[in-house]
Amino acid sequence: MKEGQKVKERTLQIIRELMEQKLNKIDAFVKRIQISDGFSNDESRKRWNLTVP
Repeated sequence: MKEGQKVKERTLQIIRELMEQKLNKIDAFVKRIQISDGFSNDESRKRWNLTVP
């Protein structure tokens, strides 16, 4: 019983670590998109007819 509990805890720890890695990757990806979305420069704002308040 005790061995099974250890395995379960270790499995949950691994899952948490993997989820955290995945979230970090997604976070980095989103930041990269925000930086490179093209709306940061005036030229693309004109092209898309966007005005910044």
